[in-house]
Amino acid sequence: PLLRVSSPDHAPLTFDVDSLSTRVSDPAVQVVNLAAHAWTHGDSLAFTAHRLSLPDSRLSGGGVVTWPRGPVLYDFALKASRFDLRDFHWISPLFPDMVGQATLIARSRSRRLNAYTFQDLVASGDQGKVEGDVTVLTDNRRGLGVEDMSLSLTDLDLDVPRPYLDTIPLQGTLTGTAEGNGFLDGLNLATDLTFHDRLVPGGA
Repeated sequence: PLLRVSSPDHAPLTFDVDSLSTRVSDPAVQVVNLAAHAWTHGDSLAFTAHRLSLPDSRLSGGGVVTWPRGPVLYDFALKASRFDLRDFHWISPLFPDMVGQATLIARSRSRRLNAYTFQDLVASGDQGKVEGDVTVLTDNRRGLGVEDMSLSLTDLDLDVPRPYLDTIPLQGTLTGTAEGNGFLDGLNLATDLTFHDRLVPGGA
């Protein structure tokens, strides 16, 4: 069966999902295949996802989502044996086209502030490679930010950070390390980077 539901003695409703595909509105994701155990009571849903497949990501994990009043609040962790950052455009539509592995920890710190931690991140694609740890902050008032960012970059195209920063009048790639904290309107960065100018053959 696709779904088994049990609620003896009016206890919290528990259910097991053998296989499910659906579109979720919050967060805005397309679930290709889900196998999970969950229970719901009042304004809370706790879940253990044995298998969670997004269009190009494979994850497992669990946690709780609640909706006391207003937006949905998150507190879950998912380990991705494979993930595509495009499947996480609900966090930031500016994420580059990269695939890799990571552990994602999502926590709502308030109704307007969410924190998404990417641990042991390894992501690569045509625009270069990124490794390390970073917490991405989304705030209804201040927008996007980062916390405890510690990343190693390899041949990272400047088109990747360009949407997050002021206009960068350069074309090329970056290799080295980048650390940072803060929202984009007041970001503190510490970098040790080598720039390779695409417009100058062999240039740096």
